[in-house]
Amino acid sequence: MINKLSIRQSIREQRKRQEQAEIEWASKQITEKLKTLEAYQNATKILSYAAMPLEIQTSTIHQKAREEGKQVAYPLMGPNEGEMTFYEVDRLEELEVHYYGSLAIKEPNPSCHTLIIPSKGDIMLVPGLAFDRKGGRIGYGGGFYDRYLIKYPFLYTIGVGQKFQLLETVPMEETDQLLKALLISDKSWGCEEIQVI
Repeated sequence: MINKLSIRQSIREQRKRQEQAEIEWASKQITEKLKTLEAYQNATKILSYAAMPLEIQTSTIHQKAREEGKQVAYPLMGPNEGEMTFYEVDRLEELEVHYYGSLAIKEPNPSCHTLIIPSKGDIMLVPGLAFDRKGGRIGYGGGFYDRYLIKYPFLYTIGVGQKFQLLETVPMEETDQLLKALLISDKSWGCEEIQVI
């Protein structure tokens, strides 16, 4: 089995070859499918992420969820090693860019946003580089989502990505947390929901 580093490198290269229109199309398909999910319809809080340029874009999800009266929260990487918290954000323009190595991530400001503590029935949209049908995920290597999900295992986690990110299997470590569902977009058939549990 190939290792996580090799998978990360391979998926990053594939993402770089995409046209912006492909990312926008995939994001639209995932947004439309997400709105049909019972878990989304019943959720009062959506723990989302501010997408980087080559990721599935979440701005339309944010807008739709806010129109429906849902709270939408975004992660902030904490001062303590590996810590992550979520804060409610009304408008995406309120997010501030922070740098973690070569990654520029838009995050909330804890001095002007409200801390969100998740409850049963809330959902979390989880970005990643690679996924498998058993709920396995390879992220960017920081372990932030895994540590957060250990604290809140009841969250309904949905990995979002494109067909080239769905692998037969991804290597998992003891601390890696499985996702509960995936929304995977493909040019030939739209968006597939994969129920893991």
